[in-house]
Amino acid sequence: MRLFPDANVLVANYMWDGVCAKMVDAIFLEQKHDFVVSAWVWEETKRTLHETFGVPWARLDEYERVLLKGEGTTWQETPLALSPYQVADPDDKVVLACALTADSDVLITGDKALLAGANEVRQTEGMRIIEPGAFWKAKGTLW
Repeated sequence: MRLFPDANVLVANYMWDGVCAKMVDAIFLEQKHDFVVSAWVWEETKRTLHETFGVPWARLDEYERVLLKGEGTTWQETPLALSPYQVADPDDKVVLACALTADSDVLITGDKALLAGANEVRQTEGMRIIEPGAFWKAKGTLW
């Protein structure tokens, strides 16, 4: 299964020992899934961690080494075209385009605008858009 985390999932994974951290740890420990990280999402993650939470760049470099160089992580460049789906935030069009271009099975996000379009995307593209808590609860059935 190809799993695509949004920046809010990667930020939460770094900052707190909650659902996102447990989920990412389980994904890497089990090594059954492809964890797809796009250049655009990674830049958004770093910017948020540095500007909002004051995480030093050197610590972000270490996070990058651990997360992006890990077994089962696939790096994806940012696609040239935006998603055709209507979402309120233009940045969400980029995230959606990244996940679709990567042929992701699941986009994991806490973003309300992306979650609002989940049914349309699943019906048309076959990709699930699911929030981290629901994804974690589906362990053993969905993943």
